[in-house]
Amino acid sequence: VYEIDPDARVVIVPFKEPDFANRWDSPTGNEMAELTTLNLIRNGDFEVIPYRRVIELYGSEKEDVRTLKPRDVAAVTDADFVVVCDVTRWD
Repeated sequence: VYEIDPDARVVIVPFKEPDFANRWDSPTGNEMAELTTLNLIRNGDFEVIPYRRVIELYGSEKEDVRTLKPRDVAAVTDADFVVVCDVTRWD
């Protein structure tokens, strides 16, 4: 459990799922990240960067989204924390 300061900024990257080699390729991973973002916006005691900022990275001429690491996403979205989730098994 991490305590996040109220003035910290948090961004969520697409969830990695077993059916895709890269988290950025998964439609379900993107949907889960977007829903998590909305949940944290409603319930978190800190600033959450809207998921549309992550989606905008797909069209960026500066970045190849598939090569972005969490620290890269933090840098381009000006986030203090990055939420990274991996789905290991679907039930």
